[in-house]
Amino acid sequence: MKVLTLSSTIFFTNFLHNTFYREWIYAWIFLLLTTTSLFVHYGLFENDKEIHNQMVYLDKSVIASIFFYGLYLYWKSLSKKSYYFPLISISIVIWFYIGGYFLNKYCFDSDKEWGDMYHATIHIVGSLGHHSIMNEYSKIT
Repeated sequence: MKVLTLSSTIFFTNFLHNTFYREWIYAWIFLLLTTTSLFVHYGLFENDKEIHNQMVYLDKSVIASIFFYGLYLYWKSLSKKSYYFPLISISIVIWFYIGGYFLNKYCFDSDKEWGDMYHATIHIVGSLGHHSIMNEYSKIT
């Protein structure tokens, strides 16, 4: 099994966590991310480039939705207490993905195995960052 296919399954834990706290929008977006990420990384539509490209676009759109909804929940849960793990995790994700794109490193390393390991790392770090957001948000609801 490909490392990115395996690491994509971690988003299902966010679906479960958010379902437990009845944060339905966040839960369903994570279930959609799990699905799109598995489709993209498993290569289900690799033979049809048009469908594959549409799936990649959908995956990135879902990622943006999760980012903005997570930011919204983070902002709502920032009463008098600051918590930094989500900020650290998003910084790592941005550095490995966007920084890596411009530097041809990290997720975009010329050695595909190393690139995939960095990409799997952003799956894990991003998931944990969103778990921490939900953990803090659940304390105020």
